[in-house]
Amino acid sequence: MKKQVFLSYDLNTDVKLKDIFLKEQEKNNFPFEVVNFSNSSSNKDNFEKITKSIKKSDLVIVLCSSETENAENVTDELSVAIENNIPYILLNGKKETNISVPKNASQQDCIYTWSTDNLHLLYYKLFLM
Repeated sequence: MKKQVFLSYDLNTDVKLKDIFLKEQEKNNFPFEVVNFSNSSSNKDNFEKITKSIKKSDLVIVLCSSETENAENVTDELSVAIENNIPYILLNGKKETNISVPKNASQQDCIYTWSTDNLHLLYYKLFLM
């Protein structure tokens, strides 16, 4: 069974990144499956659903771009992952040099280049070593 992933991204600027990631997942046979992702509905019930989804996930992938540090939803989603000891990885979503990370990411976190090879390698390091 494939590991379950929650995909977190800036709802205001990175919807296209999410769409590209989901298409890549389909065509590249990733060893994981995105089962849920950030949602534009900001009511309390929706956040509870997002929280449950993150808690069920084996991994949270954060798509980072220049505005990620200002994305409240990403900060909130990463908080849930951190509080529940769900591993997360930060991916450079736009291959830019001025990438920002969520405000609550650790200073020791690496921002990984988004590539199929890197995703397979990170999966291996997280789950098979």
